[in-house]
Amino acid sequence: MKNKLPRSEADLAKRRNTFLIELSRESDRGLVLIAASILEEDLEMLLRSVMRKGPGLEKNVLGPLFRSDGPLGSFAGKTRIAYAMELIDDVAFRDLNTIRNIRNHFAHSYEHAALTDESIRTQIMNLETGRVFEELFEKNPNVYFQFDEEGEQAVAVAEEQRRIIGACISLAAVIEGATRAFEERQKDRYRE
Repeated sequence: MKNKLPRSEADLAKRRNTFLIELSRESDRGLVLIAASILEEDLEMLLRSVMRKGPGLEKNVLGPLFRSDGPLGSFAGKTRIAYAMELIDDVAFRDLNTIRNIRNHFAHSYEHAALTDESIRTQIMNLETGRVFEELFEKNPNVYFQFDEEGEQAVAVAEEQRRIIGACISLAAVIEGATRAFEERQKDRYRE
């Protein structure tokens, strides 16, 4: 990853706030690329939380694993190993792969692409994570994810945007929660 991974609760909170603010400025393509990037970072943090700690490991072992040419350098690689190690469940695995496929479509298409395109919309509507947000919207249509550029006026978002945002927020929360749990267990072992 080019970005430095968040190291503290404050870093995570800042990243979440930045994500939510940026949503109001982004196209569908930007929204998907940013959301997938955050999830990929979360997977890296999760994987690192269960890995060995110690002097020289970052430079000689961990760093090379996560470099772009390393076995854990891709979103797909991180997702597969997290699933194989039982760090994420079946639903998270499927939804992460769906989001990765959508991200790849947006990242590798030079033509116009939108969340409302039928093939993309079908994938989004099959996301299982984040359904709690759909229930929230059904009960309270005045809940918004986006605001105007001044941050004052709520802007309604399309169903596809709500669904993918809800799935990404839910997946990030699950992965970040698991990361904290593993880090807590590792503290005594590595005396951090």
